[in-house]
Amino acid sequence: SIALGASIGVLALNLFSVEKIFFVVVVVILFGLQQSLSLKDTK
Repeated sequence: SIALGASIGVLALNLFSVEKIFFVVVVVILFGLQQSLSLKDTK
């Protein structure tokens, strides 16, 4: 699984610029943060 992730990373760096990859990572983090903050406490 580590080799698969590394090869996907190398392909992504060859296909996309670092700025685009960084932007996608930020969007994913913000979307996940919004999802986790919208969860209601069960207590």
